[in-house]
Amino acid sequence: MSNNAIERFTFRFRAYTYRSIRLCLQEKEGVAASILLCCLIDLLATFRSGEPDKSFNKRKYTAFLQRYFPSSYSPNDFYAFVRCGLLHGLNMENEYTILCNEQEWAKEAHMQLDPKRHVRIINPFVLFQDVDEAFKKYMHDVRHKIDVQKAFFIVHKVFPLKRQQTSWRKMKHFRSKAC
Repeated sequence: MSNNAIERFTFRFRAYTYRSIRLCLQEKEGVAASILLCCLIDLLATFRSGEPDKSFNKRKYTAFLQRYFPSSYSPNDFYAFVRCGLLHGLNMENEYTILCNEQEWAKEAHMQLDPKRHVRIINPFVLFQDVDEAFKKYMHDVRHKIDVQKAFFIVHKVFPLKRQQTSWRKMKHFRSKAC
């Protein structure tokens, strides 16, 4: 049973989220893609922590970044200015800026300090790759480390990952009332 739940989670995580992010990136909607990516980090951090409640989000988030992301990320700054800044007010307080460009020079600028504007650059194309790599490392730990697996199942029991968007076809009962 546990392997099935892990594999379902792995499939659902990518199937329910990656398409939306790719669509944002395709349309060069870097802010929207970055917000979604921050939400994915939040989700993974909650599963990794083994604490399904919404308390101690900063601790969970920064611990996940510290453990699974490249050292170029400053966990506390990323949490405060990117995650909280974007999710709570679409404002990164002139500490970060988003550069939504697939060219190699733009990818290399990811998490670098722009010496002219004095802001750190986020390239959501690279952030997406880093989230995917973190996801792979985390799922490897879920499969091979008992303590990580226990934490995963504590959260999974309370919060099994499900699709959050309903098909309009499943809402026939609302359409029939409107007629």
